[in-house]
Amino acid sequence: MTTFAEWRDIGENLGRFASIREKAESPSDRILIQADKGQLKLIAGDYSKTIVVSVGATEQQGKALVPARILLQAIKTLKSKGDAELLINGDGAIIRTSFGSEIAMADMRSHFRVLRPTPYDGTGYFVSFPAGFLADAGKYLKAAIGEFAPWDQVLGRSRKGSFHLSACEDHIMATVGPLSLAQDVTLHFKADLFPALIGMEDAGGIWVPEHTGTLVHQAQIGSGKYRVAAVLNQKYPSWPALALPKYTVLVKADKKLLIDNFKALAGRHQYSRVTLVADGSSLTIKGGDAGAAKVQAEVTGKGTLPVNATFMAKVLTAVDGKSVTVEFGDAPSSVRVVGDKNNWPLLVAPMK
Repeated sequence: MTTFAEWRDIGENLGRFASIREKAESPSDRILIQADKGQLKLIAGDYSKTIVVSVGATEQQGKALVPARILLQAIKTLKSKGDAELLINGDGAIIRTSFGSEIAMADMRSHFRVLRPTPYDGTGYFVSFPAGFLADAGKYLKAAIGEFAPWDQVLGRSRKGSFHLSACEDHIMATVGPLSLAQDVTLHFKADLFPALIGMEDAGGIWVPEHTGTLVHQAQIGSGKYRVAAVLNQKYPSWPALALPKYTVLVKADKKLLIDNFKALAGRHQYSRVTLVADGSSLTIKGGDAGAAKVQAEVTGKGTLPVNATFMAKVLTAVDGKSVTVEFGDAPSSVRVVGDKNNWPLLVAPMK
C-alpha cells in the first residue's frame, strides 16, 4: 500500500498535467492506470508533455482509463494518516484504504493519445541536478515567463561546461544554474513545462535523446518516481541579449519588509511607478501620490532608478530566503535581486 501523504503528493503532480474541469478536453481529462512488468504506473498529459508516475511494485496486470476529475478528487479526500492501494478490475479501478472504504472509478473505454516518451537508448546528452532543484527552478522561472514569442519559453543553454535555464518576459529575467554539461547546446523548452515540475523534490536529470527527422524532438526529465517527456521547440527565436550594467548600489534587507513596501506603494495598479533612491546610507522608495517609504536596510553606494513596484514585489516573492540583496544603478540600469538561499538572480527592467 501507499501512504495517504504519498498519494497526495502524486495527486498534486498529476494535477499539473491533467485537468479536473468539467469541460476539459481529451486527453487532459483522463488518466491511464497501467500495471505491467511488476510496476503500477499512472500516466497523464497531452500532445506536448506527459508525466509517468511509478507508484510502486504490484502483482496486478492490466490497465484502466479513468476520468482525471474523479481520480484526483478522490486522492484529495485522503487527508488523515493511513494507506491506500489502487486496484484495477474489469470495470475500471478502485481506491481501497486501510480503513476498508472504497472509491470506484468506471473505465472510460476510450482512446488515450499523448506524447510518448522515447525509450532510453544512451544517445544525446544528460544533465544531472540535485535534490530540490526542480522545485526551486520552477518557481524562479515562472516569475519571468511571458505569453508571446519569443518570451513564451524557457531557454536551456550550455557554454564551456556550464548549463543554465533562463526565462524572460521583457520586463523580468530569471536565470537558474549552473549545472554541468560538456557539450555546447541550446534548447527551447515550452513555457508551461517547468512551472509544472515545482512539486518534484528528488534529485534526477534531464535527458535529451539524439533527434532524428522521424521523431518529435523531446526532452525527458526524471525525478524520483516521476518521469516527464516534453516537446522541444525547434528553430525557435531567442530573446535579445541583455547588456548588464555596472551596479553602483548594493542593498541588503529583509525580504518581507521590501515586499510589503512595494505592495503598499503599488496599490492595485499594474504599472505603478516608484523610484528607488539610495544616498549611501539609506534606501527610500518614492511612490509619487502614494507617498514614500524609508526602508531599514544595509545600503552602500548612491543611485536613483524608477521601477515598476508590482514587478519588484513579484520578483521578491519568487526569490528564496528571508533576506535579499538588491543591486541597481542610475537609469537605465536594471535591478538585480538575489535571495540568501541561493545565488540565482532575477532581473527587473527599469521604467522611464
